[in-house]
Amino acid sequence: MEGRVLLFNIHRITSDILNLEVESPGLLALAAFLETKGYDALVYQGEPSLARDFLGRQSKENIILAVGFYCDFENRTEVSEMSRFIASNYGLPVIFGGPQVSGMDAEYISNSKCTAAIAGEGEITLWRFLDCLCEQGGDWRELGGVVYVDESGTLIQKPCGNIVQNLDELPLPALHRWVNRPVRRKAHVLTGRGCPFNCAFCHEGSLSRSVRLRSVEHVLHEVETILDNEPYINYIVFADDTFTLSPERVKKLCEGLVRLRQKRDFIWYCEGHIKLLDKWPEMLADMVEAGMVRLQMGIESGVQSVLDKYNKGTTVPQIENVIKAAVDAGVHQIVGFFITGGPFESRETIERNKAFYERLIELAPGIIELGPSPLMPYPDTDIARCPGKYGIRILDPKGNTTFSDYPVTETEAMTREEIAKAQKELIAHGVGVMMRLFRQGKVPHERVLNCFRFHSYGAVSVWYTAIYSQVPFVHGYYTLLARGAVSRSDEIPENRIEEWRPQRTMEIWHDVDFSQGFPRIGRDVLSPLEFELLLYSTGKLCLCQVLDIVYDKFSGRIETRREFDDMARRILRSFEKKYWLVYAPL
Repeated sequence: MEGRVLLFNIHRITSDILNLEVESPGLLALAAFLETKGYDALVYQGEPSLARDFLGRQSKENIILAVGFYCDFENRTEVSEMSRFIASNYGLPVIFGGPQVSGMDAEYISNSKCTAAIAGEGEITLWRFLDCLCEQGGDWRELGGVVYVDESGTLIQKPCGNIVQNLDELPLPALHRWVNRPVRRKAHVLTGRGCPFNCAFCHEGSLSRSVRLRSVEHVLHEVETILDNEPYINYIVFADDTFTLSPERVKKLCEGLVRLRQKRDFIWYCEGHIKLLDKWPEMLADMVEAGMVRLQMGIESGVQSVLDKYNKGTTVPQIENVIKAAVDAGVHQIVGFFITGGPFESRETIERNKAFYERLIELAPGIIELGPSPLMPYPDTDIARCPGKYGIRILDPKGNTTFSDYPVTETEAMTREEIAKAQKELIAHGVGVMMRLFRQGKVPHERVLNCFRFHSYGAVSVWYTAIYSQVPFVHGYYTLLARGAVSRSDEIPENRIEEWRPQRTMEIWHDVDFSQGFPRIGRDVLSPLEFELLLYSTGKLCLCQVLDIVYDKFSGRIETRREFDDMARRILRSFEKKYWLVYAPL
């Protein structure tokens, strides 16, 4: 087909960690499907201004058949503005898709000057829509799933069209059509579509489409293709809600991932449902063995009545049981979120959630990280349709005052500002508990070390950013250990320790304070012997050489060499406990 289709995912960059380098699976899937139907589709992802520049270049070089936009709760304004710009300046057909379509009214579509929107999955409908535009089909207004405004200004919504039942029939996402694709270290893979649950706050759960799973062979083929073609990828993100639906499927998929990891080093992430993991906890061990490092679960609340309102189908004891099972199975990182500004939020629910935060962190120190997330009224969710049923007032249903950084709801007991303040309290409380457990030695060394190891793959943990990186010398100490460059003394055979080289983890000019006439590190005042031992711990001399040099300086003050060696070794061990010292091999 002569001409080109441009598919955009545009978002303004904010102070949030919105990463525009993460691929848009839906657009890449559409581009791949359209390619099989003879259409030349390109995917562009980035800031609106840069997207305009790209459109301008493309319009000069090619015939543009149509422009499509992914639209969600966060970028609805940008999409509307750019659609209006395109329609006014280029006269091109503009088509919307994505989860926000179900919330679009006649005013939004008219103001955007878009041709139409497509609700639900877009492959088949978009293909037929383009055929209609190219006069190879009938009237696009008759297609299932099309949403548009007619001549009278009335919103027309056709029932959703056909969906692809056998996902294996779809081609792999068209990464080669992502025109501004960066060099990636992380790749997203979807193992299925749909969700069998019906949470009151979730857009995905509000849809009536059936759950469809890709075959294990098809998923593994995609992972292997990614690894074969992108040498920098070492982190696979399984981003769908369906990963843990079947223990048999999980086991088979994990067996395949084990085989792939024998050929290429990578780790992976997935989402799991509390109810399913509580029913089949044996899945966790299979997942860990196959390289899963990070597991996300929807916790939402530690108050049972709130969970029931959300229609989660889970209980507070089940959440605790799954966290315990995950720790026992060796899961390295667990992620969970609590919704703030939800049903009947009050000081009581906030305090109960703070207590539950603490309980879960104590169950999995160094593993679990928890965070609050303000309730957002996504289109077609039960909370958006019937907020009064949940004791909620939606103050800003369009989200014009937030990018998920500020609540848009209030309850009888809490104002919008009080909910925001409570969210900050939850974060501070969680970080405080984490720091307390670390300082008390409740986080095992191996868990800290693994956190640093997996950070190098891109599995970034709050323990790394908010705890380990904030305690003096911990970051340098564990970074060296995680690289395998050094060891701790208790990992070295006693009869070989003198051959290893003590190496400090700090820089003396930066970390040692001489302003009062003596060396001091933080609150620790160093004796002359301690400073000399630290001074020669550069990794250039083996332990026996360091001891010899320093002994020569202090032999007149210490009766015997044996007494000196015992004292010096005690000092060096104390340095290790403070994260000041490690040992390098020969």
